[in-house]
Formats: sequence, structure tokens, C-alpha cells
Amino acid sequence: SIQPLYLLYGNLSGVLWWQVYAMLASAVPTILIIIYLSRYIDLLMLGDDVAKASGVNPVNVRRILVALTSVPLAVSLAFTGIIGFVGIMAPYVVRQMTGRGSGSVVVPWSGLVGSLILTYSYLASRIMIKGYVVPITAVTGIAGIPLLMWMIARGGFGAST
Repeated sequence: SIQPLYLLYGNLSGVLWWQVYAMLASAVPTILIIIYLSRYIDLLMLGDDVAKASGVNPVNVRRILVALTSVPLAVSLAFTGIIGFVGIMAPYVVRQMTGRGSGSVVVPWSGLVGSLILTYSYLASRIMIKGYVVPITAVTGIAGIPLLMWMIARGGFGAST
């Protein structure tokens, strides 16, 4: 079982296979639905007025997206704890690599890039200090905080980055 302190810092060491399957079972359908909805996400990125002019209700799309993402988020959070900065780094890296900000590109590739960031961060957390597992958020923060500060300085949170 995960100790309460690890829930604050994020840890993959105590995750069991049935928990991995539970996270997959909640995430895969959500990812597929979000990929299907990516054209609506693209319209939302252009602004509410453009979305409305295209026949999309931005409020309803946002409600659907929040409801969809809440379940896998809650499941993974319950098993791993809070792992910071991955959700900021992954989409930014995808946008820089592809040069595109569209939801149809960013959404699926962010999942893959985020999983790679998380995997390498976990490996680094295991080998940084011999005999001790450094919290994953500390490792992701080493890269995430400077990137976040740079993004704030550039104003680079939008899709055009």
C-alpha cells in the first residue's frame, strides 16, 4: 500500500499489476473518445466564437472533456499520487517537435511523450541516490520548473508555441 507521504510526491514503486490494468481500463476508452473529439478541441483552440460559428457548443464540449478526463485522472492519482509537471512538459514537447498545435496531433502524441517522460523520470528517481527512491515529482520538477519559467517568460502556453 502507498504511504500517505508518497501520495503527495508521486511514486510508482508500490503500483501492482491489477492497478496498472485498472488505469489502462479507465484511460484507453477516454483516450479514444478524446481522439474522436479532437476536431472539436481544435475548434475550441481557435476560440469560442469560431467554435460557435462552426456549430459546436464550447460549454458542452468542455463539460464532456472534464467529465471524461476525471475518471482516469482519479484512478491514476489514487494509485500513484501526484506527479507534477508531466502534463505541462508533454504537450509543449509535442508542439515543439511537430510544429503543430492541433488537438489531433497534440492529444495522442502527448500521451506517448508523457509516458516516456514519466518512465525516464521514474528510472532516474531509482538511480539518483543509491538505496533511496527519490520522489518522481522531484525529478520531473528538475526539468519542469525551468521549462515552466521559460514558458511564462515567453508567454508560451498557447497552441501557437
